[in-house]
Amino acid sequence: MTDTIKHTPTPWAVQDLKTPPLITEEGAMIVTAMAATSRRVALLTTRHYTPHDVCLANAEFIVRAANAHDDLIVALQLIDLAPLAYGKDAQHEMQRIARAALAKAG
Repeated sequence: MTDTIKHTPTPWAVQDLKTPPLITEEGAMIVTAMAATSRRVALLTTRHYTPHDVCLANAEFIVRAANAHDDLIVALQLIDLAPLAYGKDAQHEMQRIARAALAKAG
């Protein structure tokens, strides 16, 4: 059996936006994603000049996806079991579960 490397636990956040991002000589921007433990989990870079707001939007998207992942997996597992657990009320319960997970995913 092989061990799998696990990612840094969530929640993650984009670096303090008050701190200007690092810009390389080539114009690439580096944005950092941080774990709740203040541990850097990712450096997000561009190969060519990308506007600051686009880089931040990309970083925020990655962080939002990582933070929502576990809840989305649980929601899908619950939706899969809803017809067995809730019978005729399954559709309502599946919608409730899905909407809660989607709200967290942003």
